[in-house]
Amino acid sequence: MALGDRRAQSAPTSSCARKAMISRITPVLAGAVALVTIAQEKPQAQTQKLDKILFVSDRGSSGRSHLFTLNLDGSHPSRIIQSGEAELDGVFSPGGKQIACTVSNLDNHSDDIYVLDTGGSTLHRLTTSPPGTHAFAPAWSPDGKQIAYCTVEERQDTAWVPTLAVMDSDGKNRRTLVPGMLPSWSADGRTILYTLYPKDGPGPPALFVVAADGSHSRQLVANAAMGVFSPDGKHIAYVAFTGPREEAIATCEADGTHTKLLTHNKDTMVFAPVWTADGKQIVYSSLSMNSPGMPLIRINADGTHTLQLTHDRAMNFIGSGAAFFLVVGTQPAPRP
Repeated sequence: MALGDRRAQSAPTSSCARKAMISRITPVLAGAVALVTIAQEKPQAQTQKLDKILFVSDRGSSGRSHLFTLNLDGSHPSRIIQSGEAELDGVFSPGGKQIACTVSNLDNHSDDIYVLDTGGSTLHRLTTSPPGTHAFAPAWSPDGKQIAYCTVEERQDTAWVPTLAVMDSDGKNRRTLVPGMLPSWSADGRTILYTLYPKDGPGPPALFVVAADGSHSRQLVANAAMGVFSPDGKHIAYVAFTGPREEAIATCEADGTHTKLLTHNKDTMVFAPVWTADGKQIVYSSLSMNSPGMPLIRINADGTHTLQLTHDRAMNFIGSGAAFFLVVGTQPAPRP
């Protein structure tokens, strides 16, 4: 899989500089993480936060992306599992005892969803994709009983069309919902937020919501992608495409109203914001021509006090399916 530009006419990537920035991501072959912290959840109890960030990075000598954890202050990065495969899209289960992730099979150009116990070394496969097909961006339901994810088949001359799907957490009872990708569950488990490119040609994507059974899909926020519900379900953090070569981390109410831009850096690409378990902070990835690597950035949910967490030259992805989002956006629009 190779990453290039998003659709040529899409506002966020219309400059040569941004093409060069995206090309820097190509060797990573990484999606990334959907949850920032391990949440210890109990029924009717307040979520307890354990200060860990789960992310994907190409740091090290293997040249492949792997899962790492990091303290919320940026200290003590640690690789989770010593496998020979490229690991992507890691996300903690609601109880913090398991991790769902995407693992790449570079021989047949496919990706599948796996689960492993936190601190364990054995990957349990949940999906089996044929060559040229990718299952990616897993997202646990709030009760931990289901996993939403996406599938997409590589095509030569037409746009790749990702599909949103749900399965039980053991891989059984798979069912297709709607076209779309990058799912995020509402706090009550009744609604899934997702990203969708326009089906009738080039253009920026939008955020949609759909009932967990696949009914009542509707657009929520235009010119937006990579949305994720806050832990209490009252807000959404997402990437807003604000103009040519301009995008920002933004928040809004769960109904799509009261948008607030948190970042304002031109010619800087931002990816997949995720909430800390207390809902007070957001962590995201940032890519700029003016700095090496792709650092992780932490910002207060009100837009104040940013802190760069990583300072190496590695590509550090956070936010489930971020790189797959770029891949799908590079494909040609459907022909009339």
